[in-house]
Amino acid sequence: MTQNEHDCDDEPLFQPFLALHGFLTIGCLITAIAALTCITLLHPFNLTLPPVFICSLVATLSIAALLILDTIQRTPRETNIPGNKPASGTFTSARILLAEDNRINQHVAVKLLEKFGCAVDTADNGEEAVQAIQSGTHYDLVLMDCLMPIADGYEATGLIREWQFKNRVPRTPIIAFTANTLEGDIQLCRDAGMDDYITKPMRDDDLQRILLDWLPKEKCVLETTSKATLDESVFNRFSEIVGTEAVPLLASHREASRNYFHIIKTSLDNRDFPELSKSAHTIKSMNANLGALKTVHLARQLEILAQSESPDITLLRNLTEQLELEAGRADAAISQCMASSA
Repeated sequence: MTQNEHDCDDEPLFQPFLALHGFLTIGCLITAIAALTCITLLHPFNLTLPPVFICSLVATLSIAALLILDTIQRTPRETNIPGNKPASGTFTSARILLAEDNRINQHVAVKLLEKFGCAVDTADNGEEAVQAIQSGTHYDLVLMDCLMPIADGYEATGLIREWQFKNRVPRTPIIAFTANTLEGDIQLCRDAGMDDYITKPMRDDDLQRILLDWLPKEKCVLETTSKATLDESVFNRFSEIVGTEAVPLLASHREASRNYFHIIKTSLDNRDFPELSKSAHTIKSMNANLGALKTVHLARQLEILAQSESPDITLLRNLTEQLELEAGRADAAISQCMASSA
């Protein structure tokens, strides 16, 4: 179906015809079901229907099938393909080399990297990846597919490491981009000179964790998000569900938040990153039910950053401060929302 046909669905002029389309579909199905029921009931008595009736039944079923197919085609589809959402821009000025021969995998990976604010160059095989590194272009990180034509990822990585060593070029982090995650496969990547790996299909959280681990810290910028402090529709739904329990529940929420922020700060001082990540996750979950969107977003960032291989203490402290301030704003917005609805 063309874009113009989809646009017509939204025009008031076409609404009566679209409604008729639905009625015809239902009508054909009811007629077909009734006819099949008649055939079933007559069969034990060795009675048959006239050929004309059978032909009409076949035609009715065919029309119903076509109408259902057209309805499915008209239904808008949501998709999780990266790139459909606005770029978040967690990283700035980072330049990535992506070596991947499969066009679909390459396209998806590029869209994901661009979503995080990275500039991306691509290589279709290992030989092109080696040439890109040797060209003098500075790359902050290389995503290397393991199985490629001409030169595979293992060979290409070895050639890059050899060239960098001979020419005293700083070592570029090379991340295996692979569907093979058995311990033996991962060891092959390490033996070839790769630093880490990310699995296919690539997920947002996995990629973000890799970028946090291996990109220079000065290129990791905490997101400035346009998310609302409070989604009142979500909070109103919460209020409807809990009813008169809203006030004591919110008081308990505030007390729990203070405790978790204390745990986060203590975990920072003690370098207890797993406990920090766990507390950030809890804050994220608590605020999601209230509609505190920006608090949820910042808590998720803190959770992911704490899970990175070498968490940056300065970034964690800055993000914790932002999160605590935003949680206070959300609490004020909730109080205002409660007062206006009283």
